[in-house]
Amino acid sequence: MSRFFLLFLFVFFIFSCEPKKIADERRGSNPSDSIGYVEQQTSNKFLLELNPELGKEYHFESRLEQKITQKIDTLNAITNHFQKIVYVLQPKEKDTFGNFLFSVKFKTIQQNISSQLFTVDVNTQLRSKNETPLDIFYGNLIDKEFKLIVDKKGKNISLLGVDSLINSVISQMLKLKEFKGIDKSMLSQIVGSFFNQNELKKSFEKIFNVYPEQPVTTGSSWEIHLFPTEPIPSHIINTFTLNSLRNDTLLVDLTSAIQFNKEKLREFNQDLTELTGKQNGSLVLDKRTGLVKDSKITQQIKIVYKIPPSAQTSNKPLKIVTNVYSVFYLHLK
Repeated sequence: MSRFFLLFLFVFFIFSCEPKKIADERRGSNPSDSIGYVEQQTSNKFLLELNPELGKEYHFESRLEQKITQKIDTLNAITNHFQKIVYVLQPKEKDTFGNFLFSVKFKTIQQNISSQLFTVDVNTQLRSKNETPLDIFYGNLIDKEFKLIVDKKGKNISLLGVDSLINSVISQMLKLKEFKGIDKSMLSQIVGSFFNQNELKKSFEKIFNVYPEQPVTTGSSWEIHLFPTEPIPSHIINTFTLNSLRNDTLLVDLTSAIQFNKEKLREFNQDLTELTGKQNGSLVLDKRTGLVKDSKITQQIKIVYKIPPSAQTSNKPLKIVTNVYSVFYLHLK
């Protein structure tokens, strides 16, 4: 059970990380028209940066569809995970250095997980009398405000008011009869294991961390290097290619190379023998605001554990193979 739980957490957080370095951009040679946009041939380069309209509310819908298959000897397990979150970003201020202050509010949260081990079914739009603790927690997040600061290059993200928001929600939960006698520190620890400031920050980095350092034009490519240290050290190279430009709409393709240090893998877990992954997708950006209007990212991960013979394995070697197929969607309404 503990191994499965470790794998489950690993799957959800392996590619959430902070940008550390942006490589020099490269000029591509074969732009495509994969989503039907007519490419404009132009040599005029422009800066692609974050530049939203102050005061305007931008309503985003993020969606995750995920299937996890796990084979343990002759046993097979399947976990299906669906999550949809609608939230509002409203830029309030811009300072002289190009840093934006956003107001952030969650509007709806839906999460469904089904497996042989457990089931989760939460939807803040369908409140019922028989609410689970997760229903109550998510429900109390709706329309609560916190702040986000990000620079015009989509970096240096910081969150303000998240910890106080979480503490406020936990305090409200503890007033309910369902939580009578529950220690606040224990509830805070449970909540913090799946909703905390660090992970929330990483989720916003995925939205903003797309901008090149230098001016680009149709056919240009640029790389963003990520170096996550948790749960294990790895190196992710995201390569973006501007494939087409029509009016103020940009079509950008993304491919990612994921590298793992085998020695570090062994240090992380002696039983972990193989870890591979790849992802690709496309993004539609607004040239004027720099915001992602639509994106679809497909990701595949394979994890292999080889457990040596022991009393727990009936003195037989055990092989655990986990395959994770995920599709991430983002839509600006």
